[in-house]
Amino acid sequence: MPVMDGFEFLQKLRSHPQLQDKIVLVSSASVFELDRHQSLDAGGNDFLPKPVEAETLLAQLQKHLQLNWIYDQDERDPAGIRVAARPEIPLDSTIQIPDSAILTQLAEFAEDGDLDGVLEVAKHNQEPHTAAFFEKIVLLAEACEIKQLRILLQEYLA
Repeated sequence: MPVMDGFEFLQKLRSHPQLQDKIVLVSSASVFELDRHQSLDAGGNDFLPKPVEAETLLAQLQKHLQLNWIYDQDERDPAGIRVAARPEIPLDSTIQIPDSAILTQLAEFAEDGDLDGVLEVAKHNQEPHTAAFFEKIVLLAEACEIKQLRILLQEYLA
């Protein structure tokens, strides 16, 4: 970092009242044990050596955020295991959808990966007759399921 190093940044972060209790995972390409200890002494909760391995990152997230991963065998990849967090949202012919301008706006936000935009549109356009539709949209957006959101919106736009 051009203005300060990571140790100084951690010390400033820890001195801020609203941020002092936040979990901080420090990552560095340095393999020296001294750098690891300095990172923890400066305020890091844990250390991730670079290149970051997904399993190590997930284990630290589980540890520090008290998460319980739920694993499910993926039929498309019999050798691999995936986290079962995706909400399955089937199309429902009884759901009333908003007009095409709103669908197009939602699809554009989804295509850009703008989940805040999707949620804002959903929040401002809920009518009693479209509540079930927007409930599905909000569920996918809050779960960060952009691909599923795009698919769902394209199905309704088609």
